[in-house]
Amino acid sequence: MLIRGSNAVGYTSYPDNVVTEFVRLAAQNGIDVFRVFDCFNDVEQMRVCIEAVRKAGKVAETSPIFTVDYYKGVAKSAAEAGAHMIGIKDMAGLLKPRSAPLLVEAIRSVTDLPIHFHTHATSSCSLATALEMARAGCDVIDFATASMADCTSQPSLNGFLASTEGSEMAPDGTGYLGLEPYDVYWSRVRDMYSPFENGMKSGTARVFDHQIPGKIGEIHISCSRAKGGQYSNLMVQCKSMGIWDKWEGVLDMYRDVNNLFGDIVKVTPSSKCVGDLALYLVTRGLKASDVTDPAKKGQVDFPDSVVGLLEGRLGFPHKGFPDEVVGCYAC
Repeated sequence: MLIRGSNAVGYTSYPDNVVTEFVRLAAQNGIDVFRVFDCFNDVEQMRVCIEAVRKAGKVAETSPIFTVDYYKGVAKSAAEAGAHMIGIKDMAGLLKPRSAPLLVEAIRSVTDLPIHFHTHATSSCSLATALEMARAGCDVIDFATASMADCTSQPSLNGFLASTEGSEMAPDGTGYLGLEPYDVYWSRVRDMYSPFENGMKSGTARVFDHQIPGKIGEIHISCSRAKGGQYSNLMVQCKSMGIWDKWEGVLDMYRDVNNLFGDIVKVTPSSKCVGDLALYLVTRGLKASDVTDPAKKGQVDFPDSVVGLLEGRLGFPHKGFPDEVVGCYAC
């Protein structure tokens, strides 16, 4: 299960005894692997959770989120804190193929723990990246069956198997044709739920600009700076709010708010805060720069999630928040 360190499965920091008891009960009821992360990659915010998982005799996989040297430091700290695995959680599909071996090499230089790569296909680059991760020696890579893959889901397992056929990277077991009965079944199941889909028809390289993560819920080292499911969620939110015609403006505003906050790591729940403020500003005809404009003082009523972010209820980014943003909120 995914567990957000001191945030557990919520959107605020909980007392240590609450996190410890939650882990104990989750383990008691059948959870074997806990993918532990912090939205700002703060290992201290993960430590209590890791210790509770180890005490329960289960597997603690930590997931950090920036530069290669930054990831090396977080991976080293996570290993020293007792993690069983290092998860690379790329929730927006921002890790490019040529960077994959550099990241694996950096992590291997500080720990020999197994490496688990989780990505989303939002950028349309993720299958190529997964191939490079496999070539670099990554131990575990997440995929989805082809009928449920791509867009803000994971890259296609069928495509991966076909691409590696006959190579040393080919996994043991069935090939891509062996997955066809399974894939056909899920394609029919998906048809049943088609009225609930969000309308997203393809991936988009624009994610490298706005960095919105693909899924709900951004390398367990979080390397994604915006998460996977949030992209599709924002689409639904815009439609329900009657501002679908402003979708491109929402994407630009997400980018601008992220820059306003100092280009923070964006994974649940920090990514939600960026999205909430972006939607707030778009619906009120404001710009990101208006937040810190002295002449607009009092015109920006921060959403509750953003108040919690700036007050430190979710933890703190490793670089902190820009002084002008903190000063504006304090006013």
